[in-house]
Order: sequence, then structure tokens, then C-alpha cells
Amino acid sequence: MRRAAGIPGDAVTAIILGAMVMLGVQPGPLLFVTNPGIVYTIYIVLFLSTVMMVIVGLFATPALVYVLRVPNLYLMPIVALTCAAGSFVVRNNVLDTFVMLGAGLMAYVFGRVGVPVAPLLISFIVTPPFEEAVRQSLAYSHGSFSVFLTNWFSLVAILLSAVVVVLVALAQRRSALPA
Repeated sequence: MRRAAGIPGDAVTAIILGAMVMLGVQPGPLLFVTNPGIVYTIYIVLFLSTVMMVIVGLFATPALVYVLRVPNLYLMPIVALTCAAGSFVVRNNVLDTFVMLGAGLMAYVFGRVGVPVAPLLISFIVTPPFEEAVRQSLAYSHGSFSVFLTNWFSLVAILLSAVVVVLVALAQRRSALPA
């Protein structure tokens, strides 16, 4: 689980942090102090899942080998039906199934276009604290965006962000030009 400055370093860490944020748990070094029950529950579940995986692996592997022989033509509809049923059963809401279908379609398009999933997950983690900070700043300045330009730190951050965007765009344009 790699993290730097609160930003997850890979997709698995982003998913775990996203699940914690969705549950209202503030991940960080104080997690052991503020929510020790959650930490110990995770440890116990990881241990029990390891034991169960050994048991299932020993007894079910010979039978599950035959699943590899099922053609994708038959396997994919079964997987899709299981996903749709699982998304519906959580809250007995058809809208959840449509959200699942939309997310699946979006993931398919992202995969075809070559968009990586990790930045999307990282933005999911970073956005709520960012929105809260912007909301607090706007409330402090009575709705004026000038608070972002009068503070030297935020002005430098905005200028550096703009420079990085311009440099990346120029680098992509140069790599796209024929040699």
C-alpha cells in the first residue's frame, strides 16, 4: 500500500482508500486511534480470508479447472448477470443496476481508448477534501474567488499547475509531429 502525501500510488490502494472514504472513515496515521475497531476487523478478516483461501484452494481447485475450458461466449453473460444481480441486491434498487451498467460501459470505453483507471480512482479519493477546502475558502472570503489569487501560496500553486499543463501539452505536440 504505497501512499505519498495522502495520494495512493496504485489502483489497489486507491480502491481501499475509496472504500474507507465512502464509509466515512478518515484514512491516515490516526486511523488506529480514531477507529481501532475497523483496523482490527480488517486484520481479522484478512487472516480468516487467508485460511479460507487455503481450504478452498486445496479442495476446489480440481473442479474449478474446468471453468477455464468454458468459452467466453458462455462465460461473459454469466458474469454480467451475476454483476447485475449483485448490484440490484445491495439496495433492491434498479437504479444501482443502471449505474453498474454505465460504469461498465465507461470502463470498456476507457479500456479501448487507453485511459488508465488509477488516475480516476485517485481523483475519487482527492476530490472530497479538495471540495471541502474550496468551500471553506469561499465561505471565508464571502464567495469571492480573489482569495485564491491574493494568497502567495495558492497563487504559486496555480501558476505551477498552469506551467505543468502547458509543458505537458507542448511535449505531447512535439511527440505527435512526424520526425
